[in-house]
Amino acid sequence: CQLVTPAMGKDGGGEKGKGSWAVKGGKKGKQEQWYDDQDLLGEAVTQAVQPILELETEWDETKLAKRIRMYFKNAAKGLEFDSKPWNTLIEEYTDLVFGSLFQALKDREWLGKVDFLMVVDAAVRELFPPYLFERVPQNLFERTILQAHDRAFEEQRFAPMLWDVLFEKITEKTSKNTLYKCFEAGRKEAARLSKGDNMNPVEDFTSAWVACSISAIRDEGFAPQDLLPLNLALEVFHALLEAGALPLPLTEEYGQAPMGWDFLDSVVQDTYAGKLKKPVGSRGGGAASSWAPTGGKNQAPGKGGKGTWGKGAAGKQWQAAPQPEQWQKRPAEKGWGKGGKAAPAAVAPPAKRARTEVSSSGGNGHPSCTQQEDCCGTPDSALVQHVDGEVAGDIYCTNCWAIFADADESLNAVPYDPQ
Repeated sequence: CQLVTPAMGKDGGGEKGKGSWAVKGGKKGKQEQWYDDQDLLGEAVTQAVQPILELETEWDETKLAKRIRMYFKNAAKGLEFDSKPWNTLIEEYTDLVFGSLFQALKDREWLGKVDFLMVVDAAVRELFPPYLFERVPQNLFERTILQAHDRAFEEQRFAPMLWDVLFEKITEKTSKNTLYKCFEAGRKEAARLSKGDNMNPVEDFTSAWVACSISAIRDEGFAPQDLLPLNLALEVFHALLEAGALPLPLTEEYGQAPMGWDFLDSVVQDTYAGKLKKPVGSRGGGAASSWAPTGGKNQAPGKGGKGTWGKGAAGKQWQAAPQPEQWQKRPAEKGWGKGGKAAPAAVAPPAKRARTEVSSSGGNGHPSCTQQEDCCGTPDSALVQHVDGEVAGDIYCTNCWAIFADADESLNAVPYDPQ
């Protein structure tokens, strides 16, 4: 499979025109610094802010881009590159950078409208040591960036609206702080548990969000009715929904939920009555969701197949769920980098297609397949090893490899015998 190509050279020597890494003594990676000739991060920031420039009234374009670039660079300074896995570092990095952005620019109404996906991609390629990605498949790298971006961005976007709603609805300070903790934890867990591969991704997330939040109240040792009476809970959840609490990838695909959404009432009532429990995590602990629809049925999701926002509510009609090839958020045609280089193609990574097949086939995956929890094979599937010339690569089951090979006919593999 194609491996990640960071925007820098390796072992202290960068590719021509792309800067280099310098090691200033000490343990490998701990004091390495990236000296760049090509400012991929700056270019990505400049492109990301173009759609909102007219909404920024305090800084000009140059100052705005410089400040945002600073937040992205500073967030990487304290990362422990020499002691943590690359995917964990990306998760920590996105938490730090979006925490800084939403703290510093919380008064900017345009902040939730900026797509920072390509900025995160460029920042990781430019600021992280290249050796971290020497054996990381390109599709896995991009999928990790996408999921980390969406998760961290959504968590930081949700926090201020949650506090505003609770400040308005809850008067007692201790109860307000407890509820903030529970609702914040509940939404994080819902994002992790709701895979978005059911017939109705919005109802799927909403059910998980409510159930996880109320479960968190119980975990704190309170009866939900005592800490947050049912009528007040309905007010809080509806106020959060109206404030924009649904994940942006869902509302961009299906639109905002209607005012007074009946489905939300039924979910809250069922959760308080003990009829609805929080969803069980997927095999492998459940990866962070990108909330992108992955279902294989190309029909408009909706309760009872009617194509609306649930129980007879008047709202925006559901759009047909996209095919897997449309899931990726990366722009396909946008100019990128110096000289107008094209961005990575906006196609579904083979790993994502494999995951789609898992959800529909119910397979358990092969324990030796590199795709791990996303493996679409079975424990009995044959294995192959990716080869690039004379260099042996990762191990895949034949089911997953068929998807890779279908996406890129130049890939080669040989049968692999673990014995």
